[in-house]
Amino acid sequence: TMVESVLGKLYGNELRANNNEVTLNGFDGGKSGTLRVGRETYSGRAIGGVALFAQNGSIETVLNASNGTGLSDRFLMLCEAHLLGTRDYITVPPIDRSITAEYDKLCTSIAQLALKDEKEEIRVLTLSEYGYLRINEYKNYIEPDLADDAKYACHNSLRGGAGKADMKIMKIAANLHLLDGGMNE
Repeated sequence: TMVESVLGKLYGNELRANNNEVTLNGFDGGKSGTLRVGRETYSGRAIGGVALFAQNGSIETVLNASNGTGLSDRFLMLCEAHLLGTRDYITVPPIDRSITAEYDKLCTSIAQLALKDEKEEIRVLTLSEYGYLRINEYKNYIEPDLADDAKYACHNSLRGGAGKADMKIMKIAANLHLLDGGMNE
């Protein structure tokens, strides 16, 4: 499945560790390299992230597959409430095709950027000094909740995700920038 591929589970079995290096390092632009016999290798920076808009089952798959590696901390996971028991099969709201067309155009632009020649310079988004200050204020605010027996200590994934709040905030900001036409600037 797609989730298993991103998690690196397709490369191993119960006896071997998952090959999730790109997902782990891509979270903050870390170095990544592969050494393989009989096929091309890659060595360089992994840049990117994973946003999972899914049902609870897919999110549980990510949490279980993380297995203490911190992998699930790198995902931005959103799950909307189910509609079971509230659906009306006669009155179906129409799909606004202008929104889906705009979404398609944006995804196509992002895919074209991803396919550019490696030698081209990647535009770096930065935060203002004030932006970093606000993020650090928030991190100070939640820091006591990361301690043992505190609010976020109930599950390692929750604790790890909250501990990386700065990276999640920056990724959300970057996505909002792109949605607001940031690729054209």
